[in-house]
Amino acid sequence: MSRHSATTKLPAPLRRTAMAGLLAAMLASLPAGLPLRADDAVFPAGSRVGLVPPEGMSISLHFTGFMDQANGASIMISALPAEAYGEIAKGLSAEALASRGLVLTGECADAIPAFESRCLRATQEANGQTFRKWLLVVRLEDATSMVVATVPEAVVSNGTYTQAEIDAALATLAYSDALDADPLSALPFTIAEGELLPFAQTLSGSAAIYAAPDPAPEPRPVLVVANSLSLQPQAKELAFSRLAFQQIEGLVQPQVSSEQPLVQNELEGHVLEGTATDQQSGSDLYVFQAILADDDGKYYRMIGLVPARERDVYRPEFLRLLETLQAK
Repeated sequence: MSRHSATTKLPAPLRRTAMAGLLAAMLASLPAGLPLRADDAVFPAGSRVGLVPPEGMSISLHFTGFMDQANGASIMISALPAEAYGEIAKGLSAEALASRGLVLTGECADAIPAFESRCLRATQEANGQTFRKWLLVVRLEDATSMVVATVPEAVVSNGTYTQAEIDAALATLAYSDALDADPLSALPFTIAEGELLPFAQTLSGSAAIYAAPDPAPEPRPVLVVANSLSLQPQAKELAFSRLAFQQIEGLVQPQVSSEQPLVQNELEGHVLEGTATDQQSGSDLYVFQAILADDDGKYYRMIGLVPARERDVYRPEFLRLLETLQAK
């Protein structure tokens, strides 16, 4: 297995971070009438998990999965450690989904693949639209997969994608341990290898998590690097970075102490540093955030979280890695 294994064991706080990110989100055409078969599954780059996408969706260049950009429909695939299955499956409750702006509408038994799985349907309001979502968590031999399908309600209503078509596609989910998959190869950016914070996990092919190995101070130092899934014309502005800093999940009482503009590698934005309290443990944290965008509004975000007492140890690592961040 590759040193960048998609099933690297994560500490519990990072599994919670991964689950929160996933729940927040959350090629070839086949002739009409021909049933989808799991052995025809398409595997996105860097993924051991694949499926047969519905007609009209192709492999995404922005995340691990499939998309139909013209119709705003997507299927995102994430790989997590095997032990994450129980925690994620338990988190698929009406109350947990409601806390993230999703309304549970029912089970999706017809979307269950040939693995132990749980699948729920939900709706979500965003950007003035209603979206239908499928949330599928699958226990694999040595991994957990989280698959999130998102289709605008209007696109379902006009018949472009039917509920049955999405169910059928999810039911074809397949897993291959024969693929020498490097999850970092699927990311739409490059960044140097961490020294204090080695690579731990990718999320949906759009984000990478780096975490301090044992023994490490608690809360575990962590760095998350992600690209945006949509264009934001304001991403270069300081106000955008300030708002994003205040909305980092799992933190309370965030306070900015330093703001610096930054231009590098044809990207432009701001670096913010400050403090916050970890919601889970109550510990004081040093917070590092960098948001850099291109001229089209595509942006990349780094978030570093370490115990406040460890600021001077990890800050140089954040700055060094930031210098190497480049869009592909």
